[in-house]
Amino acid sequence: QHDIVLLIRLREVREGETIEEIVLDQCVPKLKGVDVDFMEEILQTKGSRVLFLLDGYDELRPEARAARQAIPELLYGKMYPNSTIVITSRPSAGVQQYT
Repeated sequence: QHDIVLLIRLREVREGETIEEIVLDQCVPKLKGVDVDFMEEILQTKGSRVLFLLDGYDELRPEARAARQAIPELLYGKMYPNSTIVITSRPSAGVQQYT
């Protein structure tokens, strides 16, 4: 079971964005007092209770797929390693490199 389910539309991810910035931009209503630090604290606290739904891997911009970008770091388990990740993609997008 998961306490937090986050739908990330990968076509909207920009180069240099952090996971926390992506979540704030796409998943959280604009609320006073909710910032990147607050989002990071929530994601770290919930750990294995977070489900990331990454939609459209084939639509992720090449520059956002590069090493040390947020999405590859998440997929390689360098960020929030105990979370659950589900990826959607067209079959030819190369998702198998993360399995």
